[in-house]
Amino acid sequence: MLVLNKIYEIFKPKMRVPFIALGQEEGIRELVHDFYFIMNTDPKAIHCKEVHPLNTEGNVPVEVEEKLYWFLVGFSGGPQLFMEKVGPPRMRMRHHHIRISSIERDEWLYCMKKALKKKKLNRLERKMIMNSFIALAFRIQNIQ
Repeated sequence: MLVLNKIYEIFKPKMRVPFIALGQEEGIRELVHDFYFIMNTDPKAIHCKEVHPLNTEGNVPVEVEEKLYWFLVGFSGGPQLFMEKVGPPRMRMRHHHIRISSIERDEWLYCMKKALKKKKLNRLERKMIMNSFIALAFRIQNIQ
């Protein structure tokens, strides 16, 4: 049994808390910036972009980016910035006034998956984090 324990210790997956794996506040800020850069520039995300308020340049405003940053810091296991600044996340309720179908949901996930590719994550971390985003996106979808 001792040999098996040593083998397990050598080969066990190295998984970090998502907040740490993503690079804490600085890394999550980069992720959110990359996410909205993709949404603002990639034609594959046009429907998702269109449900957001847009600034005079036709891009998602910094205020929206900041709120996602606050949310993701807490969502990933870091400080509860969204709760401190805005209140309970209740993301489904906060998005109920926006038409979010499978199209917008999938485009949101496309942007997040593409932004996550820049992060140095191991396979298990990437899968765990992406699965959390998939679950979140499905909860926020409010029409078929």
